Amino acid sequence: MAQLSDRLRQLRKQRGLTQKDLEARSGVPQNTISRIEIGGVQEISTRTLIGLARALQVTTDCLLGLDEPEGAETTATTATPPPAKHQRPRTTAPVG
Repeated sequence: MAQLSDRLRQLRKQRGLTQKDLEARSGVPQNTISRIEIGGVQEISTRTLIGLARALQVTTDCLLGLDEPEGAETTATTATPPPAKHQRPRTTAPVG
């Protein structure tokens, strides 16, 4: 799974945007975008994450690397999934 910094830079460049362009579209200051891209941000606010995702026209999951952007080439994830593991039925513990 790619880091947020890598995903942000990759998505921004794929769309032909500068950090200043992304600032204008997202409302996130250019210096914050720069710090995120170089990995200098430990925590990111929800507002910042949503602003960047909307400006890049992706989901927040995509930006965080939890989902692939639409149209992205998938690798082994489209292959047949592994067989499901057999799970024991769950029972409830007695009360009282």
